[in-house]
Formats: sequence, C-alpha cells, structure tokens
Amino acid sequence: MKRNKWLGSKLWALLLTIVLASFPLAGCGDTKDTEEPSSDTQEASEPKQEDTGASGDEELTITLVSPQVGNAWWQIAKKGFEDKCSELGVNAVYTGGDDHSVSKHIEAMETVLTQKPDAVIAMAIEPGSYDNILKKYQEADIPVVTFYSDATSEDLRLSYVGCDYEDIAKQEIEAIIAAVKEKCDDVPKLGVLVNTLDQETHMIRPEIYQKYMDENCPGGEVLAVEPTSGDSVTGADLLSSLTQTYPEMNSLICVEGESGPALGKVYKELNLADKNFCLFVNGDQAECLNAIRDGAYGSMAFDVYGAAAKAVEVIVANQKGEAVESSYIWPGLMVTADNLEETEKKFGFSN
Repeated sequence: MKRNKWLGSKLWALLLTIVLASFPLAGCGDTKDTEEPSSDTQEASEPKQEDTGASGDEELTITLVSPQVGNAWWQIAKKGFEDKCSELGVNAVYTGGDDHSVSKHIEAMETVLTQKPDAVIAMAIEPGSYDNILKKYQEADIPVVTFYSDATSEDLRLSYVGCDYEDIAKQEIEAIIAAVKEKCDDVPKLGVLVNTLDQETHMIRPEIYQKYMDENCPGGEVLAVEPTSGDSVTGADLLSSLTQTYPEMNSLICVEGESGPALGKVYKELNLADKNFCLFVNGDQAECLNAIRDGAYGSMAFDVYGAAAKAVEVIVANQKGEAVESSYIWPGLMVTADNLEETEKKFGFSN
C-alpha cells in the first residue's frame, strides 16, 4: 500500500509534539534551537514537467497522462483536472504523448513512473496493451485512475471514471436511425470516423451500430470505417471523399472529438443539409454545437471537464483513507436542436 501522505503528516505532527514536550525549555531568550522547521524546506525537490497546481502542506502530486497533450478535447480535461487540484490544494502535472498512439502514450507513462507521483490518471487507449505498465505502477504502489477508457481488469487500477461505451453506441445509432428516417425516409447508409484503428473504445462502436441495425433496422449498413488520427484536417477531408466514394451514403458518425468542429464547417460548405445528409459528431465544443445550427443532426457531448475533476476527487479521497467505488460511469449527453440552448448553458458556451 502506498504511504498515505495526508494521514501520515498528521501522525508525524503528533509524534513531534510529544517529543518536544519531553524536553525542558532552554531559556526565556533562546528559542532558535526549539523552533519547528518550516515546511517550505520540503519544496526543494526538482519540479516535474508542467507543474501547474498549488501545492498543499502534504505535497500530494497527481499526474494526468494524456495520449495527445495538444488535443482540444484533452485540453478541456486538463482544465477540469487543474481546477480541481487547485481547489483541493495538491500539485497538478499534465503530460503525455503527442500523436494519440498507444506506443507514445505508454512511453509517456513509463517516464512518469520514474518521477514517482502519488497517483496517476490515464486512458487505456487499447486496454490489453496497458496491462504491463499498469502492473509496474502497482509494483511501485502508485494508484492509477483510468479515464474514459478502462483497463482489462479492475484489479489493475484504483477506479475508472468514464463512459459505458455500449450504451453510448446504442444512443448514437438510435439517433441516426431516427434522423435518417425523418430526413430521407430511409435506413442509414453510414460512414464512421474513428481516431485510430487500434482504439478499442472507438472500434467497438461500428460493430455495435451494425449489430443494432441488423436486429432493429433491416437494410441499415456501415459502409466504411476510417481513422483520422485525431487530426481535424484529415477528418474534414474524409467527410468530403467518403461522400464521393459512396454516393449512397446518407449519414456519418464521427466518434472522435477532435474533428467535430471541422466537420461542421465542411458539412456547411458542401451543402449536405440540403441533401438530407445526417451528420453526427462527438464533442461539446462550441463549434460542434454550432454545427447543429447549420443542419447537422446532433452531437454526443461528454462532460470531460467534470469527469477529470471527479478523477481527482477519487484519488484524494483514497489518499485520505476513504472508500472509493470501482467505477464512476459518466453518461454522455445527446445534443440536438431540441436541447441545444440547455446544453450551451450546462457547458458554459455562448454564440
């Protein structure tokens, strides 16, 4: 079990009080030898990369390891993470990979392991690939909260904060079926954009779409699944090229969060709304919501800010010796024209 700094500091303070009380006072004018040393002397350790939070007395450090540090979606997570760390008085360190690849992300986690933070928040992009690194964290007594994508086993992490992806996928395909029926009086001929072909939380979605349509919407078909690598330009190009390659395509779901804003712009430029094409994106950025105004059907919003803050709360509670749940399921919010204004208020967006 990793040493609990928050509880441990209180115990040392009590022992120190007992020890000092056992010594006689040296003299009325000589107090230097009996003054308690300032806790500021503990700040001499070398700072970690992007140390962005205020340090509390116990110097608890939590590191969020992102698979793509500059990604707009992860920047929202970073803000929620840092704000909650600041509120609770602990150090916040944000670091990670730069291209959303599994190899770069695990490499970043290996580096963080050598820095010995008190706890880590990380996404298991392709869960099976993370077993070894998570076992290393266990051996080092560093608890990990998996975020947005879980480990292969709950025994490999402290807790999970994120979505139930089967439920999310079901909501998405039900929405597309309804939209295509309304706009085209047809069944979905669907394109799907994912981040990478090895990201399990994305690749299970088209499988669920197809299975659901086989059972509930005969004739519905996933025509193509293409990766964007988290690049919005690639995502925009794919929307344009797929509609040419598959002229029968009447709908597209983008399950990665980076391309949503760019897809909204291309959707408008290509006049796809006039062609009754149903675009469904993932993201709660203002641009994604604005795409709905331009005719896109909807967006699956995930309160990544709140979820990142929750992950911090789980770690701090655990450090204090409090019981935490194995999983905290963070539901997605289906955004359409019907609840657009409500969503903007919820996430603090404005036109």
